[in-house]
Amino acid sequence: MWRTLGGSLLLALLTLCVLLALPRLPKGNVVVAAETFLPGRSHSAPLVLAYFGFPGCVDTCSAALAELSILRARLESQGLQRHVEFAFVNIDPWADHAALEAWMSGFDPAITAYLPGEDGLVLLERRLGLVLRPVAGRGHSHADYFVLLRHSPDSHWTVIDRSRRPDGARLERLARVADERVSATLSAGMLHTQSH
Repeated sequence: MWRTLGGSLLLALLTLCVLLALPRLPKGNVVVAAETFLPGRSHSAPLVLAYFGFPGCVDTCSAALAELSILRARLESQGLQRHVEFAFVNIDPWADHAALEAWMSGFDPAITAYLPGEDGLVLLERRLGLVLRPVAGRGHSHADYFVLLRHSPDSHWTVIDRSRRPDGARLERLARVADERVSATLSAGMLHTQSH
């Protein structure tokens, strides 16, 4: 019992240290349209790592945003960040734009925040197979709320991972594959141009 309690306290302390180490950053990019998250997104990254949470959640969501920031920095150090969009999707149907914007101002501005609203949450639940809206008597749940999606050439999104913690090594591998595809496409385009 003491080992479990000690481990839990150590994890809580590490999470707090990560959060305190994050600088107070300018506000993130807040987008108010559910459809921009999936089919009509203007962001060109082929991968999206999204966390589903709500403004004001000081423990789980804050730790998740810190984890997204760390993963983004890890990809950036390898020049792979353009292949992955990091997103925070608000699951509180009553939160407004100002509340989300104010809350996101304390986190990495490269994490895009989405405010889908009630109708958007219904749409995302259907597409992603998640329960995003509050459950009567239990409120919000945070089970399996990291979702990794891949954009296919036919403009569809595929959920390739859903978990409590993102797999950083897998994300890195997928970003590297995307980078190799872009390089191969550019090389083929240059060869085609030179042959004419």
